[in-house]
Amino acid sequence: MNATEIKKELYKQKPTAEVDFERGDYIHFSTVIIFDGMEEIINFEVPMTEDFGVNEIPAQLLIRWLVI
Repeated sequence: MNATEIKKELYKQKPTAEVDFERGDYIHFSTVIIFDGMEEIINFEVPMTEDFGVNEIPAQLLIRWLVI
């Protein structure tokens, strides 16, 4: 699965990303999407300078920090 396919599925499925952990200056989020009938875990690495202030956020808002 490439970045374009992941982005399309994030907009289509609208999953919620949850905080996994914080490391250094980054907050790591993850979510699950269904692709070709299989669950895929998608990870995001967001700089702490972004002020989300929540433990859950719509995953499509995190696309620019997608980790492949």
